[in-house]
Order: sequence, then structure tokens, then C-alpha cells
Amino acid sequence: MKEKRYPIGWHPANEEEAVARIEAIEAEYERIGKATDFEEFIEELKAEGLWLIQ
Repeated sequence: MKEKRYPIGWHPANEEEAVARIEAIEAEYERIGKATDFEEFIEELKAEGLWLIQ
């Protein structure tokens, strides 16, 4: 399966794209051994600007 790359500054258009992006990030973290718990993961996303902070 070819991995879909997202351009810098990309923002999800809908919930489906957001979930797909989060799953891709989780898979990459597992691949490189940077696994973390859910709360730490969300904090990292917020710090990187990859999460819609409400």
C-alpha cells in the first residue's frame, strides 16, 4: 500500500481525514519506536500544531 503524504500546513477537511491522519501518525510512531500513551500523544499533536484545539 502506497503511503499518502500530506503537505506542510495541511488541515483535515473532515473527521474522516482527521482520523486517517492520526492513525498514520500513530503507525509512524510505532514504526520508529516512539510509542506513547493517548494523553501524551494528544499533547504532542497540539505542540506540533496538528490538532484542532477547541
